[in-house]
Amino acid sequence: MGKADPNRSSVTDEELAEAIRDSFTQMNEIAYREMVKLATEAALETYDRVVSSIVKRSRVRLRN
Repeated sequence: MGKADPNRSSVTDEELAEAIRDSFTQMNEIAYREMVKLATEAALETYDRVVSSIVKRSRVRLRN
């Protein structure tokens, strides 16, 4: 990378997209798979918490 101008306070959408693309292409396959695994686990944990919360609220409403 090394393209940042220290006098600028922000980047363009295109620069951000390029930096993200570059970060993925610099990653080896093992690191990429680990990142996908961690992201998937985090998403599933969040899904479980949301569903659990909805089920609990539904049970409370059914009792009332």
